[in-house]
Amino acid sequence: MGLYTLKVPNNKDLSVGILEKAKTDTVKYEKNFEDWLENSPNVLLDEDEGSIIWIGRQVPASVGDAGFYPDLIGIDTSGDLVIVELKKGKTPREVVAQILEYAAWGSSLTYDDLNKIAIEYYKKQDCNFNKSLRELHHEAFFSDVEEEYEIEFNKSQKLFI
Repeated sequence: MGLYTLKVPNNKDLSVGILEKAKTDTVKYEKNFEDWLENSPNVLLDEDEGSIIWIGRQVPASVGDAGFYPDLIGIDTSGDLVIVELKKGKTPREVVAQILEYAAWGSSLTYDDLNKIAIEYYKKQDCNFNKSLRELHHEAFFSDVEEEYEIEFNKSQKLFI
């Protein structure tokens, strides 16, 4: 089918918009999709699975002797780690191996590791940021619950290519 862009006249009425085929040489697929996904974390999981709060983008992940950078990492409602690696086109075996290596790296992350990653991520957006991952998680998913709740972070990982 290809990739299209929506051209909307000045009146901004989307119903009169026209789809135009995008010039593939001008589209930065992975970067654009990474931006869009970062801005719309709710689209990755089914509604009954909840949502995600992102805690890192292009975080250094030491896998063996090599350093890699998962596109996005987040935490879901259950406290599980979510790792996203975006690729253009078909997914060769190397990409599947890559995300499995990320899962091995991610499974070793403690709450303190995740908290540090989250604080660094949010400080890039707001230098006065001073919340913990636990506080972020509570605000995002359980803000209507007044009593304290206990959640175990990173019991398992969810991987997306």
